[in-house]
Amino acid sequence: MLSFRRPVVFLLFAGLVVHLGVVMTVRARTGSIDGYALQSLDSTEFFGLAQNLVAHGEFVDPADAPPKPNTWRTPGYPAFLAIFIALLGDSPVMLVGVQQALSVLNVLLLFLIARNHMNDRRAMVAGLFFLVEPYHLYYSLWLLSTTLFVTAILLIWMVWRRTLSTGQARWAALLGLLTGLTILIRPAAVFVPVVLLGGLLVAKWRARKSESSATGTSASWLAACKTGLPGAVFAVACFAPVGGWMLRNHHVAG
Repeated sequence: MLSFRRPVVFLLFAGLVVHLGVVMTVRARTGSIDGYALQSLDSTEFFGLAQNLVAHGEFVDPADAPPKPNTWRTPGYPAFLAIFIALLGDSPVMLVGVQQALSVLNVLLLFLIARNHMNDRRAMVAGLFFLVEPYHLYYSLWLLSTTLFVTAILLIWMVWRRTLSTGQARWAALLGLLTGLTILIRPAAVFVPVVLLGGLLVAKWRARKSESSATGTSASWLAACKTGLPGAVFAVACFAPVGGWMLRNHHVAG
């Protein structure tokens, strides 16, 4: 247990030092920790949508009076910002601090994933490389969905491995739900479910085939249905958040 704790503590300490150095550099260059936070149109829209979620409880455009339902942006990242706006206030400085913490968490998640494929020392080195990766640091300073999207992908990776190792429907459901929510964070993930669904079906089919070969029996119809069960559960769970968002958009926009 000690060999596991040491890399985690080291990466946590290194992450705090590196990100503190980054935000202090931004403060020195721009005069404020949130100097880059709202420097893009996307950041401004995400921030405004999050503020309106807290103020009105609705996903509405910040610039319109009266507010109109927004169907252009997906709600994942604004909802994430809204949680912390409700808890900490709507200061961009606070939200940048949240993203720094999330970036450090991503390093720890990568370490946990990497140690499944290599020893703890090499996994720690992989975490350190990820920690100082320029875009990882750069986008943590903007109120953009990139950092949260990386978190979601890393969690999907972890649950994917668990789903394959157990073959249990509950893990397939969690995998599907995470994937659906990731699409609502960043629609570029729309192709991820196709890859995961194909992987689930192939992995389950190969496992059933090996089992049949070992026992010298042919796969029954029931066994074939069980092969597709995790994939079906994954697909339904993945569609739930995305389908809900589509229904909402149809309701407000026709």
